Amino acid sequence: MPCMNTPPPAPSFHLPRRSVWSRLCRICALVWLLAAWALQQGVSAAPSAPGTTQAFGPLISAQALATQQTQVRIIDLRDDAAATGVAHIPGALAAPYADWRGPSNNPGQLLPLPRFTALVRRLGLSAETPVVLVASGDDPSDFGAPARVY
Repeated sequence: MPCMNTPPPAPSFHLPRRSVWSRLCRICALVWLLAAWALQQGVSAAPSAPGTTQAFGPLISAQALATQQTQVRIIDLRDDAAATGVAHIPGALAAPYADWRGPSNNPGQLLPLPRFTALVRRLGLSAETPVVLVASGDDPSDFGAPARVY
C-alpha cells in the first residue's frame, strides 16, 4: 500500500522537444523570409525624420545612384574590382571582399582593429559617410558579402 504522505506526480504539460524545435525553426525561417522580402522591396528599418525625405534605402537602383553619386562613397567589393577590362562604376573605390575577411584558417573572424581601421581610413570612410556597397550580384547568395561588410 502506498504511503499517504507522498504527493501525486505533477501533470506534465511539456511539448516534445522535436515539436518545439520544429516550431522555432519555422518561426525563424518566416522572420528571415520577411526580412529578405523587405530588403528586396527597398524598405528601410530606420524611420525618416518628420518633414524630411530619405535619400535612399538599403537598396538602390543604378539610376538612383547616379543622382546621389556625389553624396555617397561607392565601395566595389568584387574580387576583380581593380582589374583592367572590368566594368567600373565611375568614382567607386576597389576594396575586394577578401580585404574584409579574417585569416584563411578562420575567414569569418573579424579583422583586428588596427587592420580594420587602416582599411576604413584608406577608403575615406567615417561614421557619417553614406556608403553604397557593390557586389557582383551573380546569385541570391551574393548578398552575403555586402551584408558582412556593412
